[in-house]
Order: sequence, then structure tokens, then C-alpha cells
Amino acid sequence: MKLKKLLAVLLCAAVLISAFFTLCSAGEKQTQYLVLGDSIGYGAGVANPEFGAFGRIVADTDGFGYTNDAVSGHTSADLLSRLSDPTVASHVANADIISVSIGGNDFMRITAKLIADARKGDMTRFEQIKATFETNFDKIVTRLRALSPDCVIVAQTLYNPAPTESTRQLYDAAISRVNDVITSYPGILVSDVAAAFAGRNELIAADNVHPNAEGNVVIARTVLKTLYDNGLGTETEPVITVPGRNWAEPAGASILTSIRVFFVRIIEFFRRLFRVS
Repeated sequence: MKLKKLLAVLLCAAVLISAFFTLCSAGEKQTQYLVLGDSIGYGAGVANPEFGAFGRIVADTDGFGYTNDAVSGHTSADLLSRLSDPTVASHVANADIISVSIGGNDFMRITAKLIADARKGDMTRFEQIKATFETNFDKIVTRLRALSPDCVIVAQTLYNPAPTESTRQLYDAAISRVNDVITSYPGILVSDVAAAFAGRNELIAADNVHPNAEGNVVIARTVLKTLYDNGLGTETEPVITVPGRNWAEPAGASILTSIRVFFVRIIEFFRRLFRVS
């Protein structure tokens, strides 16, 4: 009974603090942050992507409004098509900063064919897919600019998740082509996730593809640094409001973890409050 009362008091305090913060922030336009793209953008490598995805961490750290329209499995063609959806288009029009995570599935959907070609020394399909991605990526950026002329676009480089050395070389052949397009595209910011993940297989989830909870924190840190360096953010170290859970972890959070999260929220609230004032 005492525990229930304690939790009730903590919940009430959290609501009051949240309401107070909202009143203090009234009149200030909140920066709107949107994530577009594929499963990495969605947060597929964690069991609770609504909290553990890198986009949520970035938004919580810098106090941004947050929307995630990424879809697992999407290619650059899928993302381009998705921008015609009225709901997504409205989110883009309202966004100040847009993170784009795309390109991996352009190659991954036909991995078997690409492997067979590469083993024969034929890289024709690699170059064809790169050319298609380059065309789609240009159309994506153009569409984003048309919907939100003043938005800042932050594209991520692809990391290599290959678990073995033999597959790593094939992945590199694909990934380097996508990253060449991204890093050479004018007028956007590039967050070098590939460099942050290099040689760090501990950041990859059990499926050997997606970033795990720690990996999402690393991506968030990379994006935060990119924003900070360009005068678009105030923090470089991620603030973890609710920790991401790796797939193997239990779904229920313990009472102690819940209390810890509550006090983290309080500390972060006052930190932001005094920073604003």
C-alpha cells in the first residue's frame, strides 16, 4: 500500500512539473524534429523504439518536438513515394530539422544476386543500384525542400553490420556507393554514423543488421554533434529519459528503474529551465 501511495505521489509530481514547464515555455516555438527513412530510423533494433530509437533520444536531449515517419524495409524509392502521403507531407512541412536514414535496403533486398555477381567480379548491378539511389536521393531532397524550404536535412552514412570478414567486403562494396552519394550531396548536413560504428560490432543487435540500444545512443550522439557543430542544438551528450531495451531484455521495467527515470526527468526539467532563463 505504501508503495502504491509513493508511486501515486511521484506521478502527481511529474504531472505538475510537466504542466509548469509547459506554462514556462509558452510563447516559445519548439523546434520540430522529424525522422524519415527505414528500419534504422524507425528503431527496429530495440524492443521499445518509441523511447530507444535514436530520434527520440535526439529530441529529448535538445527539447525538440518529435515525429517519426520511418518505415522498416523501405528503400529510397519507397521513401520518395511516401513523401506524397498527405500526412507525411504535412509533417515535413512542419519540420525544422529532418533526419534521413535510407539506402541500405536498396542493396539488401537483392543480396543473393549481388553476392553472385560480385563473386564473378561483375559490379554492374552495384553501379546500377547506386545510380538509381542517386536519382531517388536527389528527388527526395528536392521534395523535402519543396515542402519545407527552410528545413535542415541531416543524412546519415550507412555503417557496415557484417558479422564476418567475407561478408564485410561485399557489404563495403554496397555501402561505399551509397555513402559516396550522401557525402557528396550539396546543401545538406551529413552525420557520419559509419565512422562512429567502425569496428564496433557490440553496437549491432542480435539480427546482425540493426543498431541495438547502445548503438542508437551512439547514432544519437553523432547526430547531436552534427547539429551542435552547425548551431542547431545545445547538447552533444545524449540525455536518456527512458533507456532502450535490447530484444533479449524483459519487457517490464522494474519499480526502481521507473523511479530512476522519474528523477532523471526532474533533473533534466530544472536543467532546461535554468538554461532557458
